[in-house]
Amino acid sequence: MTEPKWMRWISTFEMEGAETVRIESTQRGFRASGELVYKQDEEESYHGITYRILVDEEERVRKVKIKDSKTGEKIFLRADGRGRWSTGDGEPLPGLDGCIDIDISTSVFTKKIPISHLELGEEEEKCIRVVYIPLSSGGPLEVLAEEQRYTYIERDPKYVDDYSMLYRYERLSSGFKKEFITDEEGFFGEFGQQMVPRRKDD
Repeated sequence: MTEPKWMRWISTFEMEGAETVRIESTQRGFRASGELVYKQDEEESYHGITYRILVDEEERVRKVKIKDSKTGEKIFLRADGRGRWSTGDGEPLPGLDGCIDIDISTSVFTKKIPISHLELGEEEEKCIRVVYIPLSSGGPLEVLAEEQRYTYIERDPKYVDDYSMLYRYERLSSGFKKEFITDEEGFFGEFGQQMVPRRKDD
């Protein structure tokens, strides 16, 4: 089993915040343990969540745990990897049928997971249905289903270091879209000028 990988992104545009994630291999995929702090608009204080996401060998999300660091509110979801979801206690959630991936609204890391299994060719796009967790200013945690589109635009060596793969992310319900660059593993370099990567030791 390989050593855990640490990644950290800091916010530089549109929102203030930071995300740190520890990614460790398992016998059947990987586990990501992350912390996300954020501040929206002109707020004086930060909000925060922690999350744990278990992904199988096919890059399909199987478990998600999210906790609001201030209120203690929790979400626990299970998935069969084929589009069926349930609560941590096993209660079916038919409203999430067809969702393969999880997207936490201000998280950079959760945008990486679809890239790994979509395997898009250059100029190819795909629409997917995801479990979407919008983060608001101190409001309750919500679990929604929404349609998103990922487009692999091009591979361009002009981008810095190993980050040469240019993608576009779109939320179809709101029209929100951002372009970003990744490395071969799908890890982000820039996300719409919002996030820049930092290694743990930076």
